[in-house]
Amino acid sequence: GFLSSPDGAWSAYKGESGFLSRLELTGYAVGDGQAEGKLSIGDPRSPQQPTNTIAENAQELQRYLTGVKRLTGAEEVDLVAHSMGGLISRYYIDRLMEERDVAQLLMVASPHGGSNCANLPASLGFFLPASLELRPAYMQQIFNRQITRRRGVPFHLFAGNPILQSFKAPCTGVPSDMVVERNSVATLDSPQLELPYMHTAMNRSEQVFQEFVAPLLKQGTGDFSLAADPPLEPAATGSLQFTKLFTGHVRPGQPEELTIQLNDLTVASFSMFDPTRSLAVEVRGAAGKVIPLNFDDHGLVQVDEPSSLIYLGYGFENPKPGPWKVTVLPTAETLPEGADFAIAAKVVGSATLQANVTPLAPDFDEPVTLTARLNLAEVPVSDAKILATIRHPDGHRETVTLVGGADKTFTWTPHRPGLYGVDITAESYTLDGIPIARTAFLAFEMQPASRKGGVNLLLLSALGSGAACWVGWRLRLLHRFWRRPQ
Repeated sequence: GFLSSPDGAWSAYKGESGFLSRLELTGYAVGDGQAEGKLSIGDPRSPQQPTNTIAENAQELQRYLTGVKRLTGAEEVDLVAHSMGGLISRYYIDRLMEERDVAQLLMVASPHGGSNCANLPASLGFFLPASLELRPAYMQQIFNRQITRRRGVPFHLFAGNPILQSFKAPCTGVPSDMVVERNSVATLDSPQLELPYMHTAMNRSEQVFQEFVAPLLKQGTGDFSLAADPPLEPAATGSLQFTKLFTGHVRPGQPEELTIQLNDLTVASFSMFDPTRSLAVEVRGAAGKVIPLNFDDHGLVQVDEPSSLIYLGYGFENPKPGPWKVTVLPTAETLPEGADFAIAAKVVGSATLQANVTPLAPDFDEPVTLTARLNLAEVPVSDAKILATIRHPDGHRETVTLVGGADKTFTWTPHRPGLYGVDITAESYTLDGIPIARTAFLAFEMQPASRKGGVNLLLLSALGSGAACWVGWRLRLLHRFWRRPQ
């Protein structure tokens, strides 16, 4: 998964006492040195270091697979992927696999519809382009429209569903595993199993292995029928609404107070990303009182796993309208140089922001148009102030103003090929004068000048994204000839 290492992510599977040994199988994790090929999926210790794109990581997967087959004499492997590993595996099967060499693909909590939790590190410019590629807008509107072929390989899905109440899901819909909601996993039409496990615990869970992975690995070589390419189902993750996203930097002895305006809502769920996992928060409601956070009442969770997209999460049902104060506090573990953070609130009720970018894959030097409209109780707000922060492929950002009536637009011509992130924020007031703010997180991908005809950057294996991927392998020794997939 995102930000993970081959050995750390799959230590429970490998080795003499690992899960695979019970089935008398050998596991190979891409990047573990048993064959050539190493993924670049983000290093929690160096958040500003660029990652590979999905396409580049799929090429590393291809190198590793080739090496394992050469090492063992296997003709096919079983491919097991956690989180973004499923996206890399899909790209490999669709674009790079020549003769069929994957018997089946098992995907554990892969965000086929994206994950809004990725907006937090992306807002800090961390783990790019991977964090941008995880956005629902990118996955649903760009990646899934092109990576559709299964080449006869059966797909199997696993989803975690421990979170069932919306206020306990900081940055996803429900049911959710904290980072990926069930609807995102189910974007693919494939057999799916669900168990109540958090996202970062699945690849260490013996129950997940015994109930999902092991039965599939026990299948004989004649048990694999050619899988069709069913249409992708629309995912609901893109419809979530968020307040303005806040970023900052806290040093020892220098806390930072944020004011987050909440209007008439049924749910407000807060998520915070801190790569150092050393910060704390104090929350004051609209009445000005400190709210002692706990799991039962607020879904308070602290995720210390470095590969998680969030660090802290908590939420409220029917929060009192008005200014909420969130103070980000350093702790004894905060380093002298301090720590960066990003905070957003997922909200349900009242105002909604509709935004889009066209075209999604513009040609080199082709104009791009941003469009946005803020609705309050389903009525367009014509006097809303709408800004767009555009993150360019080289990392620099610019902020522009959308203009017009209720539907506001901005058109400009980008000149650098690659993946762009666009955060559109709309601000206005309710009828009783309470400030409201909503943010939409978009993406588009400009094609290189050498593009020919309708072949876009994704098809040229130059995807603008980084992927975080674990891939566990089980070798399947075959003694029959496989046809080239049609």
